[in-house]
Amino acid sequence: MTQTGKPATVEQRLQTLRILCITFLANIGVFALFGYLTARSRETEEDAATGFSNLLLLFFAAGVASLAASFVVRRVLQSKAEREQNPALVQQALIIALVMCEVGALLGLIGLLIEGNPYAYALFVLAAVGDLLHFPRREQLLAASYKTADRNAAA
Repeated sequence: MTQTGKPATVEQRLQTLRILCITFLANIGVFALFGYLTARSRETEEDAATGFSNLLLLFFAAGVASLAASFVVRRVLQSKAEREQNPALVQQALIIALVMCEVGALLGLIGLLIEGNPYAYALFVLAAVGDLLHFPRREQLLAASYKTADRNAAA
């Protein structure tokens, strides 16, 4: 619903979804910048860790698992939105998927803060790639917004 009480159009919903996606990407950038600035200040105090530690490997596994799960969750919610013809579920699916991708960035930040290991930046890249792969498309909203006669006949 818009502020005037009318249902939001597909274009308005698409614009909202794209703004959400860009906001989540910017958030990953903020995490990476904060980690970079914090890690640089730590490098002057002590040498940064080299190679992969067990903790960082665990973070990578959790980040990849969260990224993979985000696609499964979004696909399930997207198909539910199409079945129920509810475009609001498309927005919920996107937000949940983006948050699950954000887990990788948070783990990268933790890896940088705890160990100062530069390999933790790969988790930021992983999260950003996941967000970009979830970038909303018009077809996703259209599939959940309009029930055509052809689709009714096929069902």
